[in-house]
Amino acid sequence: MQKAAFGDYPRGTLHAMLAEAYAANEPLSRVSEADWRTFDDFVYNNLSVLERCGFISMQAGAPAGFITWDPRPLPGGVIIGHNCILPAYRGRGRGKEQLGAALAVIRTLRPGEVTVSTGGSGFFLPARRMYEALGFRETGRTLEGPPPEPELVLYRLVP
Repeated sequence: MQKAAFGDYPRGTLHAMLAEAYAANEPLSRVSEADWRTFDDFVYNNLSVLERCGFISMQAGAPAGFITWDPRPLPGGVIIGHNCILPAYRGRGRGKEQLGAALAVIRTLRPGEVTVSTGGSGFFLPARRMYEALGFRETGRTLEGPPPEPELVLYRLVP
């Protein structure tokens, strides 16, 4: 898998990718729009730090998705943050490949655990299957997600 740095693409790229990735879940897209803009601004305002905590996945020279992680809880753990695969690239193992590449970098940090959360609805079933296929185990569910996806499924991986 080829990777690109966030700074290789203009501000707004991550927001646009999240909007495209979640367009089929229109209610979630509507309530998450501001969060995605804030996230994009945060990354592009802190490129020197954030480029060590994520990357854009490339396919045939074009962005296919991205992944980020938060190492601040180290040495206890790392939290997988926003990540997505664009619809045109889904269903061919790209998400698993992207997460695997991220985990290879994260493992060099020697975290005690890696955690991630995702939605509990059917829209997020492929993501849940991907996490489980890479060794994450469900640790619980909570009703603290943004409407209309209030159920979050929590996962943990011990490297």
